[in-house]
Amino acid sequence: MAALLDHAGFVGRDMTRMRAAFTRLGFSPTEARALSRREAGQSVPLGQSSAHIVFGDTYLELSA
Repeated sequence: MAALLDHAGFVGRDMTRMRAAFTRLGFSPTEARALSRREAGQSVPLGQSSAHIVFGDTYLELSA
């Protein structure tokens, strides 16, 4: 059975600049969202944000 790649990621320090760079390349990134995890029933910020560029059944993830 062949393995399938779910998505690929790009990591940087500045989400605004990353989204702008991919937009200039002709892509349409989603708005960035802050990432968090659940701990003891509460949302705990991870200090990370994520945006996506979707291609049918896969996507690029921009993370800062």
